[in-house]
Amino acid sequence: MFPCCEAYQPLVAPSDGSNSPPRIRRAATNADIVQFSTAIYYVEDDEGAFQVDVMRLGSMKGAVKVGYSTEDGSAKAGTHYEEAFGEVIFEDGEYRKSLDIRTLHNAYWSATMEFKVVLQNPDSCNLGHHLHACRVKIIDTDTFPSNKYREKLLQGEKGLEEISEVGLFLEYFKLCFFQVPSVSWRTAVCVVMDQMKNAYRYFMLCLNIYIVDVLFNLDDPKTEELLWRPTRKGTAMVVGVAYVAPMLVLHLWDLLKAKMDLVGHLRLYLQSSLFRRYLNYSEESRASVPPADMQHALSLGSANAAKGYMLVLSLFQKFGQLAVFTYFTLLSNPDAIYLILAMPSLMLLFLVCKSCTSGGDEEKKSRQSAVLSLAAEVCNRYRLIADYFQRPQMNDIFAKKTDMLRKDKVPEAMEGVNDEYFPKWLGPLFVGVYIAVYGPSVFDEAISLGTFLATVGIMKDISSEFAEAYELLLEMKDTFESVTKMTVYFNKPTDLMMWKGVNRTRREATKKARDSLFNQTQQEAKDGKEKDGKSGLYKTDLIPIQMTNMGFSWVPEKGAPVFEGVNISVPQGKLVALVGPHGCGKKTLLELLGHLIFPQEGSIFIPSHLRILHVTQETYLLNLSPWQNLIFGCPNPHSVDPARVRFICQRLKMNTVLKLIERDLQQQEELRASTKRPVGEDEEEEEESEAEEEKDWTKDDGEKWQDTLTYSEKVKMHLARALIMNPEVLVLQRPLHHYDETMAKVVLDLLKIHVQEKGLGLPEKGRPHRRPRTCFFTVEDVNQAKEADVVWTIKDRKVGDQVESISLAEAFLAKTPTAKFELPKFHN
Repeated sequence: MFPCCEAYQPLVAPSDGSNSPPRIRRAATNADIVQFSTAIYYVEDDEGAFQVDVMRLGSMKGAVKVGYSTEDGSAKAGTHYEEAFGEVIFEDGEYRKSLDIRTLHNAYWSATMEFKVVLQNPDSCNLGHHLHACRVKIIDTDTFPSNKYREKLLQGEKGLEEISEVGLFLEYFKLCFFQVPSVSWRTAVCVVMDQMKNAYRYFMLCLNIYIVDVLFNLDDPKTEELLWRPTRKGTAMVVGVAYVAPMLVLHLWDLLKAKMDLVGHLRLYLQSSLFRRYLNYSEESRASVPPADMQHALSLGSANAAKGYMLVLSLFQKFGQLAVFTYFTLLSNPDAIYLILAMPSLMLLFLVCKSCTSGGDEEKKSRQSAVLSLAAEVCNRYRLIADYFQRPQMNDIFAKKTDMLRKDKVPEAMEGVNDEYFPKWLGPLFVGVYIAVYGPSVFDEAISLGTFLATVGIMKDISSEFAEAYELLLEMKDTFESVTKMTVYFNKPTDLMMWKGVNRTRREATKKARDSLFNQTQQEAKDGKEKDGKSGLYKTDLIPIQMTNMGFSWVPEKGAPVFEGVNISVPQGKLVALVGPHGCGKKTLLELLGHLIFPQEGSIFIPSHLRILHVTQETYLLNLSPWQNLIFGCPNPHSVDPARVRFICQRLKMNTVLKLIERDLQQQEELRASTKRPVGEDEEEEEESEAEEEKDWTKDDGEKWQDTLTYSEKVKMHLARALIMNPEVLVLQRPLHHYDETMAKVVLDLLKIHVQEKGLGLPEKGRPHRRPRTCFFTVEDVNQAKEADVVWTIKDRKVGDQVESISLAEAFLAKTPTAKFELPKFHN
């Protein structure tokens, strides 16, 4: 949970004892704060029990307690984890507790699931504003769709080539049947009810025989006894109704089947699972999958894979129909059974021959891929092509590639015609043979005319039905490719295990740092050396950010290291400037601090309860409204303080943006006014939805308003979004690069205020209770470094000693009349 504004807002339970979400009391208080030690916990699904840490901040005097409970997310209690609830009691002097939560192992693969643990009902304490809730990510280490081919699947696409497509599809079918909610019973209902069509077909065969041999057999007086009504006219009416009535049942079933939407449930499962997987990809995995390919997989790929599941059910219906035809023939005309069975046998033989002789698909796919790649390259690099006058050359290249692709399609089209006519030939061929062989039996009255005609109809139907079955099998072959491609994407490496290690290392290091602080305090108290006011209101804020023997290389064991043996630290609540020669690794160091990448040696320690936000130099705006862009880092849009957003935009001189969001600001002000009620002289309460109001991310009005902004305004929005989110650790890549000297000074001053006031535009009365704000950034002009509290210098793969205080930075500048900042000598 990342709030967009962190004025100290302790949470209190509803006074009516209901299960409503906690309420925020907007009043400063010196009561201790209880919160989780980090916003996200990582656990493997087969890990069983794991611990969630709860930390207490403040004086530690007296006993306090809070309630806790788990809440479902994508992970469900009883399926992915055991529901847990209870109370946590901190006795006098206790500052840490742990909750035992259990995960449930599932034998089938699943995407990364999440659930929440929430603190509530505080007694004699307050809950932390954003860490009163935490998320738990359940990591599934199984391979998709099962572990049957695990070793080969872990080899990537090379290993996948050694796996049978049919075998892989069967594992995928089992996963869908057993793992996707509600699919198993929907599948069973479809399989059973689809056989009604086969029952209807059998009924129609019998009815047709009855019509020919009884109803219209006027020459045989014995048929009078077999009439359903006293007269043939009355019987004809009943037969007419019997022809129509079953269609009503079949129609109603197909409507119910469409409403059950089995394909939709499967598609949704695949899309949501792949989307969650993609969001957890490692950087290497994300780079290996072009955005267009992922978009295709999320749309057409998942739809084809879901369709493949339904095709199997359709084949079940076709096999049931063959069983009906076979049974009918055995009863009415057993001598013709060999012809009935010969047709599907020839069809299967044809399919086997087709599968054995098919080839050349890879070359066709390669040429098609080349055409698509060229088109994508032209679309993405059009400006370069046009500026260098290469449009005619690109037209020629594209024409040649598409012509080669066209030539590949001609044999494929001819093959399709032959495939289409093969089952069409089977029907007339076998009907002709049957008429020639068994026609005399009708003349000899060994076979009734109705039976003879019904058998001819069966052969026609078998030919037609197997033509459809053949089409189904061809479609299934396409779905095999989709399932195979989806399998590749689902098994791409993620960074979850790495994050799990980082998360637990940070938590453990934070525990040790807090233990050390409190042990030191206890010792000082025993020795009578403790000085009130010296250590601040929260001792946990004294834990420094530090690097220990940190080393990093972009190509481990091969390339030269960017950093090695770095040992340096900085207290929380500092504005830290990074300086150094071009190419020394400033950008890399900020990415390490922002946890985009991680060192191969040593460690970077940032206390686990601090939120880290890395802001790129490049500007990114989403195709959402200006307001949604600005509050993108806020989990609950209705808790955003419009006055604070207005303040930040005004300080950044974002006049155009302010005009664009004026309506949103007014609506937000009205919303906040309607939800406030007085509870005291200077206190007020407001309910905050823990369910997090759903944001309309589908509203696409981004490009129109973005066209009205200058480059400078877009850059300011990029920075304002970060300041509105208000993280404890802000990592900025060259934030002053886009501005002139005057505007750069304005931005730098705002960063200083953000650090000094522990957030921009927040109430002064809550400042002592907020966590310190630390900001790391790179400068454009070395003169800007003197505005920082601390200067880190980078040279020769080392990070230099801190420059603590502006005066020292100014001393460095004073030594250089040309205002060029000489890097100080240091020993790491």
